[in-house]
Amino acid sequence: MRAGYPAPCCYGIISRPIGVFHERVKVPHPSSLIPHPSSLRIVTSAILFALSSLALADSDLIYWPENGNSYQGFYDPLGWNEAKTACEARNAHLATITSESENDVLSPILDMNILERWWLGATDVANEGRPEWITGEKWTWGSIAIDQSSDYVYKGPYGLSSSTEKNQYRYVCEWEGPLPRASATLPDVNANGSPDLALLTINAGNIAVTVKDGDTGETLQTLDFGPSSNSDLAARGLAYVTDMNGNGQIEIAVGVPRNDKVKVSEVRIRDLKTTKNIKSFPIGASLPRITSMSTLPDMNGDGVSELSVIATNNTTGAISSIIFDPKTGKKLKTIDF
Repeated sequence: MRAGYPAPCCYGIISRPIGVFHERVKVPHPSSLIPHPSSLRIVTSAILFALSSLALADSDLIYWPENGNSYQGFYDPLGWNEAKTACEARNAHLATITSESENDVLSPILDMNILERWWLGATDVANEGRPEWITGEKWTWGSIAIDQSSDYVYKGPYGLSSSTEKNQYRYVCEWEGPLPRASATLPDVNANGSPDLALLTINAGNIAVTVKDGDTGETLQTLDFGPSSNSDLAARGLAYVTDMNGNGQIEIAVGVPRNDKVKVSEVRIRDLKTTKNIKSFPIGASLPRITSMSTLPDMNGDGVSELSVIATNNTTGAISSIIFDPKTGKKLKTIDF
């Protein structure tokens, strides 16, 4: 039995309807019939711990055009309140499902393993026996098996159900509107004596970078970098390049991993002053997941700073820093970690 899961005895199926709700019928949970390889769990936990500092994603990130929101599942089991706090720390909330269409959108996460349970953003703490979405949305979809001793809603093998807060399950976060993906500190681009800030977001499948004054918060520039993926392989890397075209202003570079819209992982560079595309170059088809980018000093004497791209090799699984000369797009060095 997996650590943190309750005894396999009280998992409900729909029995006697009460409006859109149903009372729980006790049935054995399938996980009680399947032995769990504890040694494999230990190894997996060690691997996940080793990678946690790189903040690699758990499930793919899903974007839903109908409501403009994004969703992602996180594998580290938590109690309901802990999961709620974890989503809020990511500027999101526990996901809510208010239609069959939204349920279908989330199926790649919720149905990836039929034995898993995923916390959602609903509880009946305020109204016993009548769960409510934490966003205030009306309960317009989904029957739920009610456990009168439990107050928190998850989705599992039998659909929506409830459990106690102390049980630790996976969870799904939902972001409303543009999704932040990366940030960078820039030199003082408007010469007011303060470093400036850049934020990369994914909005409706497009990559955008907003530059703000680090002192006043004023928006100095917005750059459109074109389409990204609707998955977690969406753009992450963000860095600046010293003046490549001699107009006295820096350039902004974004790393776009290989995905359903971009066949080869690449770096796109736009001029901050004109917003025009300066250069694009591939970083390799075997490197689909870009974790981050950073600016390095000029290493080859051409007067332009270099770019370090942190990415995962799709073939070997190795994590590497690939250093590029942004002026030529040539690879200068690869450092494996």
